[in-house]
Amino acid sequence: MWSSCEPNMRCAVGLELAKIHPAYERKLYQYTYGTATDSTTNHILKKVDLNGREQNTEWLEEGLSPSEPIFIPMQYGKEGADEDDGVILSIINNAHICLRNL
Repeated sequence: MWSSCEPNMRCAVGLELAKIHPAYERKLYQYTYGTATDSTTNHILKKVDLNGREQNTEWLEEGLSPSEPIFIPMQYGKEGADEDDGVILSIINNAHICLRNL
């Protein structure tokens, strides 16, 4: 028996280098973090709610390009901690002055 699935767009631009909370690997998860490029070639760091309950969050600044995000949980493995309770680390390349920041 064949089953079918319907596409469900969660993000207006393609998300690349997606990462999730490490405790949710191989489990159902709600949030993913990645990079994207919009129609004006701005590089964006995005947080996407896959359940569609929250508006997607993004960071961008002209001339700055974020690298692959790394999610660092604040309360790793702690009972009752929210899935998105943590920080994102990304190396930011500044194209204007050839400078990289963390």
